[in-house]
Amino acid sequence: MRTISKLSVIVLIVFFLFFSVSCSDEEETDIIGAHTVPVLNLPFQAAAVSFDDIDFDEDQINGSLLITKATDETLVDEYRVYWGSSATEKLSGQEAIATFSADGTDPSHSFSADSSVPAGATHFLVYSATETDVEAPPTALDIPDACYKLVKDIRVGSNGSLIGDSMVMNNILYFAAEGTSGHKELWKSDGIESGTEKLKTLSTTFKNPPRVFTVDGNTLYFTGHDDASVTELWKTDGTAAGTVQLTDFNLDVPWPSFGELTAMNGEIFFPMDGDGSGRELWKNSGSTPTNQTQVSHIEGSNEPAIPSNPSSAVSNNKLFFAAGDVTNNVELWSTDGGSPVLVKDIDDSGGISSSPKHLTAMNGLLYFSCDANSASGSSELWKSDGTTVGTTVVKVIHPTTSGTIDSNSKFLAAGNTLYFVAMDDSAHGFELWRSDGTNAETKMVKDITPGIGSGTVGRMTEFSGKVFFKAGATANDSQLWETDGTEAGTNLVKSISTGISGSAPAGLTVFGDHLYFFAADAVGNKELWRSDGTENGTFAVTNFTGDINASDAWIQAAGDKLLFLATNAAVGQELFVFYYK
Repeated sequence: MRTISKLSVIVLIVFFLFFSVSCSDEEETDIIGAHTVPVLNLPFQAAAVSFDDIDFDEDQINGSLLITKATDETLVDEYRVYWGSSATEKLSGQEAIATFSADGTDPSHSFSADSSVPAGATHFLVYSATETDVEAPPTALDIPDACYKLVKDIRVGSNGSLIGDSMVMNNILYFAAEGTSGHKELWKSDGIESGTEKLKTLSTTFKNPPRVFTVDGNTLYFTGHDDASVTELWKTDGTAAGTVQLTDFNLDVPWPSFGELTAMNGEIFFPMDGDGSGRELWKNSGSTPTNQTQVSHIEGSNEPAIPSNPSSAVSNNKLFFAAGDVTNNVELWSTDGGSPVLVKDIDDSGGISSSPKHLTAMNGLLYFSCDANSASGSSELWKSDGTTVGTTVVKVIHPTTSGTIDSNSKFLAAGNTLYFVAMDDSAHGFELWRSDGTNAETKMVKDITPGIGSGTVGRMTEFSGKVFFKAGATANDSQLWETDGTEAGTNLVKSISTGISGSAPAGLTVFGDHLYFFAADAVGNKELWRSDGTENGTFAVTNFTGDINASDAWIQAAGDKLLFLATNAAVGQELFVFYYK
């Protein structure tokens, strides 16, 4: 039985209405998987509201609006849901969407597929009300309307902007694209048309695009041509004035060959041939111009010391990389920014390289694959603490077979576990393996593709405490799988399509609280999908009905927007966005 008079209720609610409007109009909102709490969290307001839209047409919604009841329903007779034109105002001319009696449960309201969002509606408003129709301040939720659309026709017409290398910094996508100038330049985008613009023309005389991007703090580093048609190192803070050239190799060689860029201790390291002495390791401190310094001259002749497809990683304030000395051995080297040292001549049989690859840092150690025995030709798992004695084999997986570790699949360090793809004997093809750095715990996770076929494991991505990847029970069946590192916990998430090669999930990208990827349907058309890790929670968020073709599995998460490449006849291949508006 209620012991507070209705008059007291009205006085209290009117007071809190005045207090809330006078003091605050702020709300907490998580755009992706929106969940909102009331302004003042008064005990008779709905404690929270959440909604996850699964209709991906703009201005249409589908899903359940979930309401968490007030912590004290003594003053509440019912909850009323309205469209709002703001976080505090009802949309003019709209009746309540739904009403619920306050009965101690958490009410919910379902929106069917293709439910339209009224013009001018920006919020859901949930009011607590008394029998006398006095309403408490609303609990407001910014309507998370999921949709996808073209960001901008960067190169006007049907040829497309030919977007190339890209990277996200501070929720902004930076990329190479061809606009009206006829050659690729540096662009940036926040996922909306007005925020998509050319950042700077690096060269007015040459058409080679900006490429090889890396981020260090609030600075993006990349390579691009200057007006002398020479590839140089550049940096940007996201402004035209802050986009500057860092090196000047004009007087050395006309075509410096940059490799990957790696940041360490405020400096950028890169392999290149900057003075005609072969591909060696260089660095730049980030100041301009001509501040390039050659770190190494490992190969005494003018032959390249560093392979054309180098692998490097930073561990314990050292940069590790593969390089060959005067005897042509490609082995593991390291530098703390000064003169590099040979960590270990792993294959010391003379004139033979161990060729370290997959360099990956985990828990203060460097993990990599290499061939320690020139007679076997096998690639095994090794680790290093940066010293000769601390550089040891983790496990000889298959000592008599060439290519034990898959050279085409990357390593993934997820927490305290390293995942990789390897083949252990004549009974198994390439399967998913795991290691904690010990011999005993370096093992095959599961025989997903039985037999000696090549297997389909790849594209590993960490999400929600697990590792998701593509794999198939047969060589021609590629689907989305997950693992927690155990055989029992390694399972098919969903068989999306059983077409010629399965659904072939690609571009696995974490965005908010879901995993997004491209997957093919039965006739090979690629759609954008999302997954919460369950079969029922894995579904397509696009329906490209022939007018749009997502042929490339290119996805980038930038803030509250997911950017991807798609093609249609009118604009060619351009930048599209999936987001909650």
